[in-house]
Amino acid sequence: IPAIYDPDEPIRSLAVLPLQNFSDGNEQDYFAAGMHEALIERLSRLPAIRVVSRTSMSRYAMSDKTMPEIARELNVEGIVEGSVLRAEDEVRITVQLIHGPSDTHVWSQTYDRSFSGVLALQSEVAEAIAREIQGELTPDQRATMLSFAPASEGPFANDEFMKARYEQSRRTVEGLQAAVDHYSHAVEADPGFAGAYAGLAGTEVLLGLSGSSDPAQSLSRARMIALKALEFDP
Repeated sequence: IPAIYDPDEPIRSLAVLPLQNFSDGNEQDYFAAGMHEALIERLSRLPAIRVVSRTSMSRYAMSDKTMPEIARELNVEGIVEGSVLRAEDEVRITVQLIHGPSDTHVWSQTYDRSFSGVLALQSEVAEAIAREIQGELTPDQRATMLSFAPASEGPFANDEFMKARYEQSRRTVEGLQAAVDHYSHAVEADPGFAGAYAGLAGTEVLLGLSGSSDPAQSLSRARMIALKALEFDP
């Protein structure tokens, strides 16, 4: 029996599909991945909502499976899909919320912003999705969802951070070494960027475990960097 969408039934589980990159070439893949990760991080803080992890969603990039198939495999009711387009300092993100089991379009929106406002854009999109799922958020719910974002107010530092996370996710030695460079650029641009220090510490640990650097030295460096992160944001 085909599933039927009932708008009065609340959505209690959610999957955010990898965002499609509509920018020229593949050089902006890191940006699409960064926006995808930011949406998951914020939405996962909503009370009473189960959000599928980014790792579990990676296999659905460019998938030809239908929405009901994805909803059934992940056991979710709501599916968010979208795209990003970046041209120099201009960013467009289009997102839509779908009731997965019935493949019913629930809501969609397109946002045009400058890259310098991308941090606020991430929060704006997440909050709009949250309102569609839960109705108007209380001040406490909004504060919880937006309480911590591993991002910088500085556009260059934030851009380097997203590049670092993208390279780190590859889990290759070359990717980890590239991530170290990008995290380092991020903290140089924003010396109080706790999220970048935390990412750099984690990358040092992974490099030590990979055998590409001395494990004891890597762990020592990671500890010092992690303490730096805590200094800026306990």
